[in-house]
Amino acid sequence: MPIKVLPPDLAARIAAGEVIERPASVVKELVENALDAGAATVRVEIEDGGKALIRVSDDGEGMDRGDAMLALGRHATSKIRAAADLIGVGTFGFRGEALPAVASVSRFELETSPDGRTGTRLRVAGGKVEAVEDAVTHPGTKYSLGSVLNHVLMHQTVIGLESKKQMEKAGFYPDLVIGCVGGGSSFAGLSFPFLQDKLKGRNAKTRFIAVEPEACPSVTRGEYTYDFGDTAETTPLIKMYTLGHTFVPPGIHAGGLRYHGMAPLISHLCHLGVMEAVAVHQNPVFEAAVQFARTEGIVPAPEPAHAIRVAIDEALKCRESGQAKTILFNLCGHGHFDMAAYDQYLAGKLEDYAYPKEEVEKALAGLPKL
Repeated sequence: MPIKVLPPDLAARIAAGEVIERPASVVKELVENALDAGAATVRVEIEDGGKALIRVSDDGEGMDRGDAMLALGRHATSKIRAAADLIGVGTFGFRGEALPAVASVSRFELETSPDGRTGTRLRVAGGKVEAVEDAVTHPGTKYSLGSVLNHVLMHQTVIGLESKKQMEKAGFYPDLVIGCVGGGSSFAGLSFPFLQDKLKGRNAKTRFIAVEPEACPSVTRGEYTYDFGDTAETTPLIKMYTLGHTFVPPGIHAGGLRYHGMAPLISHLCHLGVMEAVAVHQNPVFEAAVQFARTEGIVPAPEPAHAIRVAIDEALKCRESGQAKTILFNLCGHGHFDMAAYDQYLAGKLEDYAYPKEEVEKALAGLPKL
């Protein structure tokens, strides 16, 4: 059934809305859409816990260009035509449901075909359509979602803005700002409000340290060049630090932060030397996480434990040198669902693994030629 925009009086009767709270919300909505479109096969691809990429592909009924455009508007539906239909809706969703909410907080791409011969590809940033293209594709619909690009990093700065106000109340300003980086959005969110001061000449000595795993060293050992943001090569080329879009981290790496590239803004700042990047092994990371849990009573996720490791190391350097410094780091997740990784560490089963130079070179060989 084609998608139609609801009249205002009918839209006003619908109290429920689609709220995108976390990556899992996106996956739920898009999988339900696929099932309602009659899909027999649904493929879900996720990078960095959904923070770098979520892609849902299916073989259900696709949309033509008109319906695809309508699906990105509010109060557009393929199931409801009159108020009486509200009590009879018994399916999960419809093509396009929740897309406006998803597209408003992400770098979003929709590829769809009604017949498997020709189709439409829409690219959306900040809820606004940036590009509409013809696409040759398979039957069904493909959704692609990434969150390492500019507007998402800006959205995350609420983290740093709140931190700044809290530190002002306490009478401190950070000498070091430290965060883990997979795609870079949470570190950008923490650091950018303070970085603004440094770029304006205030607090020029503040250091900004991005911490990544030795098993996925995109900034410390990757190349600053143009690459695809996803393994399927569907995104526009992005200039960033990258290990190559064919990069896959080893299975023994338990610490998260697995994305092959880095947010373009973070990459640019590291390239200019405004930010620093360091890589750490996973055993010292979990050692720091356990120390933090025993001291603070909070079990951190493996990802922010990378920042905790470097924060502890910097604090130890201060103790040795006799300097007093204020260190701000980002605890961007709890480890309640990472007990298997902690169990591996406590059992002595985790291996420290530095991604070999020859494997890095092999992955970089697949970079697009410009």
